[in-house]
Amino acid sequence: MKISLVVCLLFLSTWITGKVHFFATDTPFEAEIRAFETQDRESPPPQNAIVFTGSSSIRLWENLATYFPGKPILNRGFGGSELSQVLLYADRIITPYHPK
Repeated sequence: MKISLVVCLLFLSTWITGKVHFFATDTPFEAEIRAFETQDRESPPPQNAIVFTGSSSIRLWENLATYFPGKPILNRGFGGSELSQVLLYADRIITPYHPK
């Protein structure tokens, strides 16, 4: 009986700790998103740009514009983001540029 109680308490504490950690970090990459916003205020991005967003695969793609010559490109890749985080910040890193 004592072992069952200890296992249940251990499980419960682990579950609670996980929930607290999730809520403490539910806005990862906030600093990178704010940096984009600051950059946009200081130097507005091109009109009608093609917006690329996603993880470091996009962020670190240094020659992205060479694949789209003559097209305005806006790189909004951040961190090691996942789709859920892209969706979380979409109103700040995609929709302000009025994508079509």
